[in-house]
Amino acid sequence: MNQVPYYLDEESQWGLEITELKQQLHTARSAGINVRALVVINPGNPTGQVLMLSTLYYLCECNGPLSVSK
Repeated sequence: MNQVPYYLDEESQWGLEITELKQQLHTARSAGINVRALVVINPGNPTGQVLMLSTLYYLCECNGPLSVSK
């Protein structure tokens, strides 16, 4: 199992940048890594940063079947 990291943007109050996530996923897939899960913590810990609704929709639409846990 491999972990594919993505980094939060300090300038946007530690928000998730979709372009960063796309780049990390592309790099992993190009290296032959089969990405099977995406874990998103919302609100972010420890910053409390909340993802925009449009970002959540994008994540749901572009990454296939979705399992949500509270």
